Amino acid sequence: MTAGNGTSFVARGYYPGNAIFYSSNILNFNMEVPRYFDFMNTASTGTGAGGTLFNCANTSQFSHGNIPLSVWLSTSNVQGSPTKSWNYVNATYSGVNFTKFTTTSSDASFREFLGSNLGLSKLGRMTANTSPAQVKNAPDQPTNADSYVWVPTLMPAENNAYRPSYDNEVYAEVQLTYPDGTTKNAVGASIQHQKYYEYNTSTIDGAIKIPVSSFDSDKKYLEIGTKIKILKLWRNDPDYNSNNAIKTDINNEKYNQYKEQTVIDRTPPDPVKIKNNVKEISQWSKEIEGTGEPGASLNWKIIHHNGDADTVYSNATTVDNDGNWKISNISGILNDDKVVIYLTDKNSNTTPFSETVFHDTTFLPATVLNVGGTNTLTLDVTKNLDFGTIPAYTHLIKVPVTKEFNVTVNDDRDPSHTNNWKLMAKASDFKTDQVKVNDGDLGLQISDANNVLNITDVDSLIREQQTTDSYRGATNLDLINGPQKINLKSNGVNYSGNYTSTITWTATDSL
Repeated sequence: MTAGNGTSFVARGYYPGNAIFYSSNILNFNMEVPRYFDFMNTASTGTGAGGTLFNCANTSQFSHGNIPLSVWLSTSNVQGSPTKSWNYVNATYSGVNFTKFTTTSSDASFREFLGSNLGLSKLGRMTANTSPAQVKNAPDQPTNADSYVWVPTLMPAENNAYRPSYDNEVYAEVQLTYPDGTTKNAVGASIQHQKYYEYNTSTIDGAIKIPVSSFDSDKKYLEIGTKIKILKLWRNDPDYNSNNAIKTDINNEKYNQYKEQTVIDRTPPDPVKIKNNVKEISQWSKEIEGTGEPGASLNWKIIHHNGDADTVYSNATTVDNDGNWKISNISGILNDDKVVIYLTDKNSNTTPFSETVFHDTTFLPATVLNVGGTNTLTLDVTKNLDFGTIPAYTHLIKVPVTKEFNVTVNDDRDPSHTNNWKLMAKASDFKTDQVKVNDGDLGLQISDANNVLNITDVDSLIREQQTTDSYRGATNLDLINGPQKINLKSNGVNYSGNYTSTITWTATDSL
């Protein structure tokens, strides 16, 4: 048999326990530098002894020129990645089943492999390809949910067909051009079987997978509007400038079918946040407010507990430039219903109703509020305010210490309660283990931008319900003309130390 330069030669057969090139006598085979060859005994599946390639007499001979060679032992799966590959080797084989060899290749691992495995006698497959690799676009357009750039690569095979690239067989240099015009380059190598996207179970064969962090260590995902371009494609050697590298002409559309791609926005807005971190609202609530992605359209729906179809309010409002939104004039909600609030951005990406895996990330679900209530008026208050150790009196130490605080009135009464609520507070005298504080030495005040109110040992009116408050639902009281603070009113004490006092808050119906 003779296969000259530039030829293609494919031989495949299923022959368990024997060889597909079988000769009871002498086999002489001269193969120079082919474009492509592939010899495979398909009985080798990695589950047993499999089948081999050559069965011939002692005086047989097989030679080939300088080629990039990949081989599989007959005990491996010949459909998987090669047992061993070399950039360029040449050899002449002889003896029974080609157990002997001579070579001028400088690759020591080639000589070592043949010496350890009795030449070609234990092979189930061997193949070589001197043609340039081909590149094409990934199945999906790149998005801002991708942590990798994908470049599928193919190797020319027989009859103008192509096969996926093996591990580290093909290399590419890829350029990202960011929206601001800056560029970053990175190089990657092909992987024969690779899981497509971080959380996906499907695979993409023969693709180059480059992490976004290889281009820019500060980024986890591709940026919207980034352009992806293949600068160089080559195979057979990691070094593009090596004499062993087989380069692809990027201008040849036969081999370069990758069209420059632009990263699109597929990431929905994050779930909205509800003011005061409210998780449950009353069936009497008339307003809900919170924060979200500026400019996004806000939608909400009622999931009725009685099985009725959901009531949907699309494009109910728009999140303003500061990220704030409010839903007003709420009606039709009952205890045990659920209110779902979700956003849609300018590219029609909508917050999903359940946790959703997409490409390399997970989209969090829309915000859900439970509808329930106890028909009561309750309070949430800051539990502890620590002003630190109080110093003994000097003429220099007279500056009050201040702490911000929160008081939330939860008004869950039904509409039959027409009275407004009032919030009262009183404070006990400060005490220490050493000595009782003299009257006036220490005291507490509530202050905002315009007012100061002393908290004494008698109930004082702090706040009453106003027309600007929600008719029903939580009312946060830490924003009255600016953040309120509790001041420690100090004229000095006789002894430095830790002093304690108790503030009692009371919410009642107005009389």
